[in-house]
Amino acid sequence: MAKIVSDQTAIWLTDGTLPTPVAVTSISTAAPPLVTVAATAGFADLDIVLPEGTGRVDLDGKYFQADVIDGTTLELEGAIAGAAVGAVGTIQVLQMDTTFKKACESTVTLNGQDPDEVELSDMCDAMTKFGDPKPPTISFTGFVNSEDDGFKNIIRASLESPKTERVLMLLFPDGEYIVGPAEIGSISVSAARGQGLSYSGTATFTEVPTYSWAHPA
Repeated sequence: MAKIVSDQTAIWLTDGTLPTPVAVTSISTAAPPLVTVAATAGFADLDIVLPEGTGRVDLDGKYFQADVIDGTTLELEGAIAGAAVGAVGTIQVLQMDTTFKKACESTVTLNGQDPDEVELSDMCDAMTKFGDPKPPTISFTGFVNSEDDGFKNIIRASLESPKTERVLMLLFPDGEYIVGPAEIGSISVSAARGQGLSYSGTATFTEVPTYSWAHPA
């Protein structure tokens, strides 16, 4: 079971509303692919883009950072070359500082979960992994900033019942990221002598997230 521990990691969480997907006009065969839509007004470099229904397995259901080229075109950073796609599918664009809110820079521990195991033999005690990978769980700590919209957003997410569908991104200091649908668990606030208020909490990805370093090369 893999574990990632990182200091100074930015936690970005959507504000409880997800944007309406935008129809795709075409996707080029280049690497990275150029995606054409009716208009890119309001989109910006480094926004997070989720293609769906394009028919390209290397794109659908995965999150990519955007590079806006012009008024109708953007690139999917980190994506590979592939078959041409025309007028099919959608992209959902999660805008940084608008749809996404930055909670703070935190210390984050990501705990991977192994697939289920199945016993192959009642004589040799042989075991093997069974099923798909499971979404990882997260624990995080940071300092409270009660005036910050991102901090307020993550507190609201922890208190929701039932939970609103949200997307969580862990943005590491080197620019790599992990992003996917997630639920925020309980959050606690504590005070230490001579320090500001700190908070700690948990989250769980509800689907296996996108790891930027695992995009096909």
